[in-house]
Amino acid sequence: MVENDFIKSVEQSVEQLLYNKFDVTDEIFLFIPLYHNYSEIKYNLIVSSKKIDNISIRKIINEIFNSLDQQKQKKINKIDIMSSNENLMNNLKFIAFGNNDLYEINNIRVGDVYLEKAYLYKTKR
Repeated sequence: MVENDFIKSVEQSVEQLLYNKFDVTDEIFLFIPLYHNYSEIKYNLIVSSKKIDNISIRKIINEIFNSLDQQKQKKINKIDIMSSNENLMNNLKFIAFGNNDLYEINNIRVGDVYLEKAYLYKTKR
């Protein structure tokens, strides 16, 4: 599926950047699709890892965005960095049982957040 290929490609790029630049070995990626003009899909990307909790959010967002090629940048609507201590991130850890697997989430409440559709990827080196 094209969506899965895109998500995995972005995840791998960002995972490699975080590992090389910030020594991050485990993170959670949440891709939330947004539909523009009923045909084009863009994504909000939420990234979380304990090792980046104390680093400037702006710095990490810039690093992530700049690590992506232009084609990928065009499909990312927004990048957010969420503290690993946030309830949403702690709850998502329980949804992603394994590591390095992509989970499609449909119509689920995670704590006080309702996710109509999202893709969850949890990594651990």
